[in-house]
Amino acid sequence: MKNVKSKTFKSISRVKALHKIILTGTPIQNNVLELWALFDFIMPGFLGTYHQFNDRYAKPILKSRDKNCSLDEQEKGSLVLTELHKQCLPFILRRLKVDVLKELPPKTIQDLYCELSSLQRLVYQALLEGFNVHDFIDKLERIEDLEIKNDSKNTLRKLRTLQKVCNHLSLVIENPNDEFLKSLGNKESFYSIESNCKLFVLKQLLDICG
Repeated sequence: MKNVKSKTFKSISRVKALHKIILTGTPIQNNVLELWALFDFIMPGFLGTYHQFNDRYAKPILKSRDKNCSLDEQEKGSLVLTELHKQCLPFILRRLKVDVLKELPPKTIQDLYCELSSLQRLVYQALLEGFNVHDFIDKLERIEDLEIKNDSKNTLRKLRTLQKVCNHLSLVIENPNDEFLKSLGNKESFYSIESNCKLFVLKQLLDICG
């Protein structure tokens, strides 16, 4: 959700809740704009609009890290970074592993297998028939070839699309119409929990937790 252009961010931004909490090990992974995305979810408008934040904080901080920046740019970047830190600090609770590890129970890993719903399976198969995955795997052994490298990027993009189908159909199909669903020959509701396997398993876990 740190990428404001992603469908995940746009979808989660529409969630209405009285209380919101974010858990993350990396509040800032690539640039400070990721911090804006997190805060705009839990406290919309707290750090201004995306463009206001970019002009006030992101650009000066990024410019101050350029090896060719001037002394003034370095000082400005340091000042706005300190300002941003003070503004966000009251809302951030940081805990290091060394501080809490002794209080945690032994780690338990349990794999839950999510079978694709019939609708997901139909969409997955329709996409799968559009390109040859086995041929791509064979090409990986000859990846040094430039032409194959370029082709692999396109195929990797397609593989990520298949991954999205497994996560949730709405990540691939924004506005399904009746004609599309009819063409798949499926009677499941596109938006129902049952038609998206991971969401269905999550609901079961939440029901167990009460």
